[in-house]
Amino acid sequence: MIHDAFGFGSAVKNHADWLAEEGYLAIAPNLFSWDKKRTCLKSSFKAVRSREGRQFEEIEAARSWLTAQDGCTDKVGIIGFCMGGAYALLLAPDSNYAAASVNYGRIPEDAGEFLVGACPVIASYGGNDRSIKNGGARIEAALTQAGVVHEVKEYPGAGHLFMDNYPKGELPKAITAVEKVFGMGYREGPARDAQVRITSFFNTHLKAPANI
Repeated sequence: MIHDAFGFGSAVKNHADWLAEEGYLAIAPNLFSWDKKRTCLKSSFKAVRSREGRQFEEIEAARSWLTAQDGCTDKVGIIGFCMGGAYALLLAPDSNYAAASVNYGRIPEDAGEFLVGACPVIASYGGNDRSIKNGGARIEAALTQAGVVHEVKEYPGAGHLFMDNYPKGELPKAITAVEKVFGMGYREGPARDAQVRITSFFNTHLKAPANI
């Protein structure tokens, strides 16, 4: 589970908790742990653009650790939000993943080409997301072009970060002000619907079939 651009906070912990409650082993690596937050953020966006860097190595280390845990079925999914959604999309073609959940993550112009051969992808975008305009339609087109099994939903009225529920006061006041201006922030209805969809999708593609 890959956190958003605000770092390792309450939102990603809450996401990990709801997946754990659904019976999944969940690990959320902190990609901002090795230096000042601004330095880590800059490095993380650079890694997304170049599609390589220490962040991908850290995510792989987390995946490898997870597969060694008792109860792991050897089917691993990746899920990300905002910046983390971009990583989830970039790693969907990695053969180590059996499913990917991309939530309002950046969509590269060449997505239709590099996603060929990717694992099944479920994607959620906000219809009012000003930072990723027409996200639902764009990723639907890319996944269809690539021939990837997928499920896409765009939520009318929801903006960026609509699944990330931060307690009041956790984010800087400047960010809170920007959220209001651009319609960003948590939306309970769309967030819960997305969770149900993701859980169902992961149940289909990650859980081992019951022994008969």
